[in-house]
Amino acid sequence: MIAVELANTATDRPDPLARGAGFTAWVTAHRRPHQPPPRPFDDADAASMRALRAAVRDLLLAQVEGRTAAPSAVDQVNAAAALAPASPQLHWPPGAEPTSWESSLAVPDRDAALAAAARSAIDLLAGPRRERLQRCPGSRCGNLFLAESGRRWCSHACGNRARVARHAATHRRSA
Repeated sequence: MIAVELANTATDRPDPLARGAGFTAWVTAHRRPHQPPPRPFDDADAASMRALRAAVRDLLLAQVEGRTAAPSAVDQVNAAAALAPASPQLHWPPGAEPTSWESSLAVPDRDAALAAAARSAIDLLAGPRRERLQRCPGSRCGNLFLAESGRRWCSHACGNRARVARHAATHRRSA
């Protein structure tokens, strides 16, 4: 889900949204295959997405932590969601199930990218999947993820690190 992936970029080093080129690469990687590529973004565009990322992350963490979200974060996400007009689009490749997505009718620009990320956050937080939103318990992680079928970690790597640490702690205690 785009909102979760956007929120998790806050912990990436280096920050993929630090510069316009990184923002362009991130949007390109997260667009649907049938969507046109975005125009190149500049550093000011990236700064707008980082500001939205902070608001989205605050809202998602508020859900996970069971606290009330900051009204300013709600306002920022709502404002970003309204930036680009969208319409539902149907995608139905041969031999596959149909899916729908919301699309800006123009080539993706900064406002369309911000609106897509904000709408993803709204869809997650106002929908049934919000109950599956969790924060990774990994000691050096803290990424958000949607838990499915008993999954406790954001990735296999975090789960493996936790098991290795638990194993090492057991051997230190017994030594």
